[in-house]
Amino acid sequence: MYVDITIKIVGDTEKDPKMADAVSRLSSIFPTETPVESEKPKATKRAKAPAETPEPVKEEPKPEPEPEVQPAPEAPAEPEAPAVTLEQVRAKLADLAKSGKQAEVKKLITKHGGTKLTDIPADKYAELLAEAEDL
Repeated sequence: MYVDITIKIVGDTEKDPKMADAVSRLSSIFPTETPVESEKPKATKRAKAPAETPEPVKEEPKPEPEPEVQPAPEAPAEPEAPAVTLEQVRAKLADLAKSGKQAEVKKLITKHGGTKLTDIPADKYAELLAEAEDL
């Protein structure tokens, strides 16, 4: 990258040896195409530097919005095993009692926390029925 820099030193190098030394050093570091003037500069009006115009901002194209992803409908839950009803358990226990297994039926009901079938919670019907099938 090339940058053009202009340095203007105002002063009398003939009367000020330090000024002459500074100009000399600058000239050796930064060679110039124009000779360094040692004349007293004429009073001039300072011109305002032209205002820098900012480069136009390039707007990046906005990406197209992604389509909203709809959640897949939930698959229906696998059908649970049909709930065992009180009537199913009652029918099985009645069959067992008729076949002479009244004592075993009474033990099953007591084992599951009741003195009669209606005392047993519905969530234990499946377990009770499975044990009755084993008799």
